[in-house]
Amino acid sequence: MKDDSCMSLLKQINDGLEKYCNNTVKAEGLTFTQINVLNLIAKSKRKEMTMKEIEKELHVAQPTVVGIIKRLGQKELVNTFGDETNKKVRHVALTAKGESLAKYAEDQLERVEDELLKDLDKKEIKKFTKILTTIRKSLD
Repeated sequence: MKDDSCMSLLKQINDGLEKYCNNTVKAEGLTFTQINVLNLIAKSKRKEMTMKEIEKELHVAQPTVVGIIKRLGQKELVNTFGDETNKKVRHVALTAKGESLAKYAEDQLERVEDELLKDLDKKEIKKFTKILTTIRKSLD
């Protein structure tokens, strides 16, 4: 694969973003993935999600979500509880500490995104977002 192929560039961008974002939230003792989960739950309509919903949104395997939620629970950022009607279903909700951290992280990640896109105009950002969305949908 050439270094300037789309696949290679996307991989380099992903790796760079992950490293940059991990460094941004490292002071809070979290990873970028953990922050994504907190933000996902914070933005959900019910302010809680099932483990399965998180799995689908992040496009990761069930054991991965279990590990992420376990670590967030140990940091007292989320609570988990069973479904009243289906014992197989586990719900995840943010604690007050988790909500506060999710808001802080969202602000930080918006700042990072603004910095990364600062050399693009609004039209270019819209087109770029559309292209990324199309690529993302092709993976489903």
